[in-house]
Amino acid sequence: MGRRKWYKKRRYGKKKNGFSNEARSNINTKETFSAKDRKLLIQYLNEYCERCTDLYRGSIFRANRSRKLQISDSDDPIVIGGCTFPMLGEAALTQPYLALPIFNAKQRKIIHHLCVHANLYHVGVRVTPVESFVAISIFRDGLDYAVQESECDPKVKFLDLKPWFHRLGDSAVAATKVGYDAVYKLIDQPGESLRDGIDELDFEELKDVSLENTVPPRLEDDNWMLVDSPEKMRECVQEMEADNITELAFDLECLYRSKLQLITCLIQLATSSGKEYVVDTLAPGVWEAVGELAPFFANPRIVKIGHAIGGLDVQCLQHDFGIFVVNAFDTQEAAKALKLKRLGLAQVCGAYGLKDSVDYENLKAVYQTCNWTVRPMEENMIIYARYDVHCLILLRKLMMRDLAKDGCWDESNPQSTDAEAKAVAETMSSMFNDFDEDEYELGNTLPSPVEAEAVGGDDQDALPETTERSSKFDASELRMNAALMQVTSRSQEMCTKFWKGKAEKHLKDPDFQSILVASKTGEIPEWTASQLSLYDKLAEWRLDMAKREKCLAGFISPLGFLALIAYKRPTTHESLRQVNFQPSEFFKRDDLTELFNLVKESRREDGLRDYDDIVGSRTYPELLQRLERREQLKQIVSVALTMGAAVAAIAAVRSLGRRK
Repeated sequence: MGRRKWYKKRRYGKKKNGFSNEARSNINTKETFSAKDRKLLIQYLNEYCERCTDLYRGSIFRANRSRKLQISDSDDPIVIGGCTFPMLGEAALTQPYLALPIFNAKQRKIIHHLCVHANLYHVGVRVTPVESFVAISIFRDGLDYAVQESECDPKVKFLDLKPWFHRLGDSAVAATKVGYDAVYKLIDQPGESLRDGIDELDFEELKDVSLENTVPPRLEDDNWMLVDSPEKMRECVQEMEADNITELAFDLECLYRSKLQLITCLIQLATSSGKEYVVDTLAPGVWEAVGELAPFFANPRIVKIGHAIGGLDVQCLQHDFGIFVVNAFDTQEAAKALKLKRLGLAQVCGAYGLKDSVDYENLKAVYQTCNWTVRPMEENMIIYARYDVHCLILLRKLMMRDLAKDGCWDESNPQSTDAEAKAVAETMSSMFNDFDEDEYELGNTLPSPVEAEAVGGDDQDALPETTERSSKFDASELRMNAALMQVTSRSQEMCTKFWKGKAEKHLKDPDFQSILVASKTGEIPEWTASQLSLYDKLAEWRLDMAKREKCLAGFISPLGFLALIAYKRPTTHESLRQVNFQPSEFFKRDDLTELFNLVKESRREDGLRDYDDIVGSRTYPELLQRLERREQLKQIVSVALTMGAAVAAIAAVRSLGRRK
């Protein structure tokens, strides 16, 4: 065996995470569909379309079945790419839509793109915040039934929620520069983040403190409030002002589909007074009132505590509401400095003794990436949201203890000898004796030579042999700890992660590139130069509409939808629904003349008619009427045959009688 093969066998042949290679092969870990899977999917979708058409027209099912899919009239399911698809029997075809339980987002996106190619209506249906499926139909009203069955269909009017950054324009840019300057002062001087008289650590008192006794959040708690109206927003602000808070833990839950399709859905707060607030920014009137929280976040005397705040938290607060975070402590940065193995907030809390950290992790696995625009929210969604701020205030103090402990406090020897103090005094005395007062003026920053000599002069017996150091350290002493200052400075840097406002490069959009690859491989017809030009024009049109609406361009339309429009070139609202059954709010408007004119111009360049043919012109009630008429016809024929048989029998009897 060659050295390279032996190395590969040694490296990859061993067990990982408790599974052998043989056992691992039986586990479905596919994240997307392969090229072979895509071909089978196209056959499956075409088969569904053809069988539904045969049923609608009254034709007998074709005998030539797809052998590759092994489709039969039995109830056995079809598995493609690890996903189970329903059989295309008469029971499935007589429904208004076909439900495809796709496992992940990548697979769902491929299904949507292939449905566009097959001229099928398609839509993603969310049954719960974490459960969804893809519904397909040949009927133009078939998916209305699927959407009606959705329990969590979001009704948010995103275009009505004007972000602060776009609403103010140039004034927002100037205000952002001011906010950056305020934060940068604390980056340059992190010691200013520690507040005299407030930030103190007693190492003896905190020695055995952990999160072990922290009670998990519950809906029946009386120390929290759901802020879902402007009146409750004012009540929240008044309470925080009256409590004179010194620490404010915060976290955000957002809808994030791209850099230009991002919006704050929830803000969670916990204060040093023990109160917690869940601010529903999507509730009527709350979006405009969230700005009242800005003074608390901008006050450097109030430490803001968060976890991984440089991700979306800081930029969403700034972009959506004009809120700047000044003086923060990022527990993730502290976890990195402390070299914790796992950096997620649930894991960090578990490392500090939180008993129900496993429950917290389970909630995070379900709700961290769920659809936070869904209203009303589930109870567990609110509990998870509160978990994200529930422990942060105490966690900050415990992490500060661990960061500063090595440099400030030796638990094994709380007494310190006078050797270090003597050395410092002698150094200061000799230093002052060497200074020429005419050449250098010290001012009031250091003691005079006389004072230095009084401290460390010739009378060395003035200092006791040993002194017992207090376990309590104030802000001035904590500022001398390098590890704590490094984390503090890094936390302030996270507060400068503002929204940049850079435009997306539409030619690098993954949806556009996947469609382009499919056209070059022959999976779909190859794009023409006119279609590519149309895509460029649609991208410019999107930016113009975003400026007019004062919103992010992603809420006008995702680039992937524009790529599909350039591919199919629809010219009516109904044909747009075939491309995307639930387009963005902007596309539900009646006046899309400018868009359709761009599409028609592209069609003319390729010698096509201005108006496209709508394939899915049938409706589900029409199918039901046809099936009912066929059933009535069967009954009439059956009766006629029965009556015809009776008449024939009577005639035969009469004939026999005559013969006799």
